[in-house]
Amino acid sequence: MGKKTYFQSLADEEQGLAASFYTYGYRLGMLLASAGGLILADIIGFARMLQLCAALYVSLAVYFLLRVPPLHLPEDEAAVTTPHGASETLQRQNA
Repeated sequence: MGKKTYFQSLADEEQGLAASFYTYGYRLGMLLASAGGLILADIIGFARMLQLCAALYVSLAVYFLLRVPPLHLPEDEAAVTTPHGASETLQRQNA
């Protein structure tokens, strides 16, 4: 079997609650990103809002590039191979 996802690692009675938090967190983030940007543009101006977003994105990119976790490769090289097309993917799923 493959690696368990976050939801599968929880107890059965907690999986629904975790999925709902994940969904509503995603929706809240999208709402804040869109409506929050428009509200901020109304307050500080559109050009300043874009500069602020660019600064935020660049700083987050630098942060995540500098904190890259170490890469742990499996010992079996066959586990590293990936399918190269839709037909090979389907063949592996049917196997």
